Amino acid sequence: MSDEELKEIVQSGYDTVSYAYRDDEDAPPQYRPWIEQLLHEHPPGTEVLDIGCGCGVPMSKSLAESGHAVTGIDISEVQIARARRLVPSARFFCGDATAFPFPDRSFDLILCLYTLWHVPLPNQESFIGRMSRWLRPGGALLATVAVSEWEGVKDGWLEGGSRMWWGHRDLDTYRTWFDAAGFDIESDEFISLGRGKQQALWTRRR
Repeated sequence: MSDEELKEIVQSGYDTVSYAYRDDEDAPPQYRPWIEQLLHEHPPGTEVLDIGCGCGVPMSKSLAESGHAVTGIDISEVQIARARRLVPSARFFCGDATAFPFPDRSFDLILCLYTLWHVPLPNQESFIGRMSRWLRPGGALLATVAVSEWEGVKDGWLEGGSRMWWGHRDLDTYRTWFDAAGFDIESDEFISLGRGKQQALWTRRR
């Protein structure tokens, strides 16, 4: 399938399962320590970009309510419509983050959680480079990546029979790509969700 066909699967998939994926008041426990650490390390007024923000819950909402200047972007129109309702103090864009013209050095913190593996594989390395350019020197990026290489489409994902695509390289490849893009990996942590194995990378732009 072409890159555009893969993006269409991701967009229509999240449009379909938006409420099954996360309800308005959802507070997944795996996000709590991340939120606490981010609020501790980044004072109010920090310029934040939440890539793959979904409906804005819980990351955009938690940071915006704590006084951070939050911008979110997601490819799903349904998710963005919900985010604008649930997090009115933030600004949200509906679009393909890999092609969005954010100015260089315009953010202090970027979140890319459970999103990179929805970017077509040939574009992932260059997208990491784009995120680096969007950050100011010394800015932070929290990203989740996969541990092992895999690509595939699943039919009937979550409620509503959505179709979804994921594609990812292995952890060593992602570490190499982040380093080449100018990021220092300050710490990482293993995440186990369902059958998948992921790693959260806490990085900082050199």
